Amino acid sequence: MFRPRLLAKHRASRIALIVPIVLWSSLAIGQDPADELRDSIDGAKNAISESNLALALEYLERANELVDTIEPRRVLTEEALKWDVAQVALERANGMTDDQQIAFFADQSIASWRVYVEWRRSLDEAGVEIIRRNPNSDRIQRAVNSMGNAFVRRGNLRGHSVRDLFAEFLGLPRQYLSSYSIGQWITWLHRCPTWDEVPNPSFGQLAQKFRNNEDVCRDDWEDFYFYLEAWLVEQELDTVVRGTFQRRFQQLGQALGHDSP
Repeated sequence: MFRPRLLAKHRASRIALIVPIVLWSSLAIGQDPADELRDSIDGAKNAISESNLALALEYLERANELVDTIEPRRVLTEEALKWDVAQVALERANGMTDDQQIAFFADQSIASWRVYVEWRRSLDEAGVEIIRRNPNSDRIQRAVNSMGNAFVRRGNLRGHSVRDLFAEFLGLPRQYLSSYSIGQWITWLHRCPTWDEVPNPSFGQLAQKFRNNEDVCRDDWEDFYFYLEAWLVEQELDTVVRGTFQRRFQQLGQALGHDSP
C-alpha cells in the first residue's frame, strides 16, 4: 500500500496556503499498479467520508497517474478519477472564505476540468461508445457546468476576470454545453464589464445600451450570438428549451442589429 504525506507549506503573498505535495513510498516493493490503484481509490473514498478533502485530492491525483499506466485501458475508471479530482478541488474552493485561497483552489479545479474535457475529446470511437453505454459516466455537459461554476467562484480575484469564462466556452465543442451553461453565459454577459448584478436584465434593455454606445461588451455578445446560432442547430433539445433559447437568440439578434432569422 502507498501512503501520502503532506510535505510542505506554500506561502503566497501574505497568507500561507497549505499545499499538498505527495511523496509516495511503497511498503511492498513491486506492488502491482492495479493493486495500488485500488488502494488509492479506497483511500480517497475514506478521506472524502471523513471530509478530509486535502488528503482525498492526494489519493485521487495518484490514482489518476496510475490509471494511465494500466492496460487494457480502463475508460470508466479514468473518467471517474478525472471527474473526482476536479470536483474535490471545486468543493475546496467553495469551502474557502479567503480570496487568495478561493482563487488558488478554483484555479486547481479549472485546470482539472480542462484535463477532463481534453481527455473526453481524446477518446477514440470505442472509448466514446463505452462512455455512452454508461449514463452515469456520460456527463461531459455536467463537467462543463462545473467548470463554469469554478470560473464564477474565482470571479475577478487576483487579476482574473469572469471574462475568462466567455473565452473558455467559445473554445469548447458546442455539444459539450448544456442549456445551464448557455444560461450562465448569458447571465454574466449581462453583467459585463462591471460584473455588478443587473436588476431584471432584458435584451430590450441591452438594445438601448447599444444605442447609447455604452460599454456593455458588445464584442463578447457578438461572439456569443454566433455561437448560440450554431448551438441551436447542433444541440438536441426538448421543445420547450429550444423555444426559450430560440426566442433569446432572436431578441439578441434584434438588439445587435442583425436581421431576425
